[in-house]
Amino acid sequence: MKKLFITLFLVMILCTEAYASDWVKVDKYNYINLDSVSNYIDDNDKIQPNKKVCLMKRLNTDGYFNNLEKKVNKKIESDLSFVIFDFKTNKYTRKTQACFDAKGKVVYSTIYQNNKLIWKDMPSGSAPANWAYLVKNENILRKMQAAQKNPQIKNKK
Repeated sequence: MKKLFITLFLVMILCTEAYASDWVKVDKYNYINLDSVSNYIDDNDKIQPNKKVCLMKRLNTDGYFNNLEKKVNKKIESDLSFVIFDFKTNKYTRKTQACFDAKGKVVYSTIYQNNKLIWKDMPSGSAPANWAYLVKNENILRKMQAAQKNPQIKNKK
């Protein structure tokens, strides 16, 4: 039953329009949805105080999804993932992933249960470590969002 609710929740999220104003470009290929940043609640409905989650979008402009494209035999334009950052262990993982073609059609999706999450290290200075820093410090994300909406802010000191 819980899987059904998680699946329905994922479908709802993926069908909801995400306005450009909600997305903050955090590097060349990745965006974080500012409104999605929150404390992580696990599959047992327990808040995990050392973990935060956010919705991330990745553009496939560098061949990042080549292996997955071969597996599903479809061209992937972008993906949306709920990413969990564990600040205690300095690791991150994807909770969900949905990949889209150029027309916005889902060509691949998956949901991981807590006991099947694949945790990866976040070495200092790496892209995931930078994302985690931004998620942990939402005020910086908000400033980045404001600067991206209004380029004149970048020049103010």
